[in-house]
Amino acid sequence: MLKHIAVGALVAVIGAANAAASECLPADAVISGEVRVVEGRHPNGQSLKGVVLFLPPGQCVTVDGLNGDMVDLPLRDIHLAFSDGAPSGYADWIGEIISATGEMGEPHTAWHLGSVVMFDAKIVN
Repeated sequence: MLKHIAVGALVAVIGAANAAASECLPADAVISGEVRVVEGRHPNGQSLKGVVLFLPPGQCVTVDGLNGDMVDLPLRDIHLAFSDGAPSGYADWIGEIISATGEMGEPHTAWHLGSVVMFDAKIVN
């Protein structure tokens, strides 16, 4: 009897851990973070500059992976890729906490600056 209780408790702990591990945000979630401008250099030598949201640790997002599978990515910093280029007033946001939404995905080119890219990003506040 005690063995069955121990096994049941172990199954409950494993189930809770799996549930916690799968609680990543969806790819179209509204995300809030601190705005910073990040600069870098592309391998071809061109300089890069992008608007990036920096987030508190411990969050993740589930996205369609590059190989067609679902991938959980840590959310540390999100490169905001606006469909029409960065809005003209983005410099006013630097250091501010803003919320944005779009379709998040894996960074897949040397032009992407972040652990995640938010395509077609829109500011919601």
